[in-house]
Amino acid sequence: MWIYASLAVFFAALMLGVLLGTLTGLIPGFHPNNVAIILVSISPVLMRELHFLAPSDFSVIVASAILATAVTHTFLSFIPVNLMYLLILCFQSAGQLEAKQKFYLFEDAVLTRQMKKRVLP
Repeated sequence: MWIYASLAVFFAALMLGVLLGTLTGLIPGFHPNNVAIILVSISPVLMRELHFLAPSDFSVIVASAILATAVTHTFLSFIPVNLMYLLILCFQSAGQLEAKQKFYLFEDAVLTRQMKKRVLP
């Protein structure tokens, strides 16, 4: 019976990792490394609460949550950059940005050099 409980906790950790990866992918500045540090720091409390798991099983569960966070972040991290690029193009077409403001916005959006050359004067 404990095998099913550890399997259920494993899938719950994967779903938690996907949720946290979605958050890190959509929020600029929030990285999977932050999530990894948070998960590792609260793992002793979680290990005490999930006392039916062996310590080796628990480390696999924390590692799987971190891995799921990193993979999901990889697939979703392009969305804020593209939205920032569209925002800059809209402001530029309206003539509301100066050259210095454009440069700082592009640096924040982490756009490629080709995009910088194409948009900046």
